[in-house]
Amino acid sequence: MHKNSKILNNKKMVKKISILGVVINFLLAILKFGVGIFSKSQAMISDSLHSLEDMLSCILTLIGVKISFKGKDNLHPLGYGKSEYIMSFIISIFMIIAAFTMVKETISSVYNNVSVYPNIWLILICVINIFVKLCFYIYINCISKKNSNILIRVSKVDQRNDILICLSILVSTILGYYGIHMFDSIISILIALWIFFSAVNLFRVSYNILIDKNLNNDKLDVIKKSIKTYNEVKDILFLFAKPIGQKYIIIVNIKMDKDKSLESIHLINKQIKEEILRKYEYVQDVIIMVNPY
Repeated sequence: MHKNSKILNNKKMVKKISILGVVINFLLAILKFGVGIFSKSQAMISDSLHSLEDMLSCILTLIGVKISFKGKDNLHPLGYGKSEYIMSFIISIFMIIAAFTMVKETISSVYNNVSVYPNIWLILICVINIFVKLCFYIYINCISKKNSNILIRVSKVDQRNDILICLSILVSTILGYYGIHMFDSIISILIALWIFFSAVNLFRVSYNILIDKNLNNDKLDVIKKSIKTYNEVKDILFLFAKPIGQKYIIIVNIKMDKDKSLESIHLINKQIKEEILRKYEYVQDVIIMVNPY
């Protein structure tokens, strides 16, 4: 009952963050785009696209969390945990496309010699954005300490990036008052590169889970040591992990004395499984196969 309550609470927190993210990013995207067009600030227009991408991320997060928290069924005996990573994979693709679009538009504005028109609205929208995103970042950071959901981590990084981006735009706007307009284009390209590398990192994490990348050797070695503490285990033939979302299923093949009874083998297997599940929170299940020794 306690476990189900925790899962339900996590689901509510993720949904709350996502809904807030959709509303906040939609309003900021409209304000940024309007001010960006009026001021001819390519950096602000680029940031408005980034806010739209953030809004899309939140929508996909809502879809992903709805699917991922569904229980196991006959068609999906391991559950729907990977749906979060499917959504984060899709988000990373949109981020990469947005980054290339920003670079293309910035190069076009430089080629056509479009100058930024510095004004108080650019400064005001930057200050508003920084304040709103800072509050949202602090809120998500508090939740992320209790919930390791990848989509929450993605949202946290997005808020941090947006704060830094708007700080950069604020600097470029101030420099624009002194006739240094090229800095706006430089900031726009830097924003695009930032989004691109964040997207590549997100793509890598999601891709590794979706192709069933094994646990790192250090964690596997620790689990092996736990299993080898049992005198009945003569050898470990193989051990690997299969990701099913945020957690892993451990699959291990061990050697045991062939003269042992089925009941005693079952008891030892149960003890090994319970110990691994108790010690390592990243493990959801353990499948043990026994070979005679």
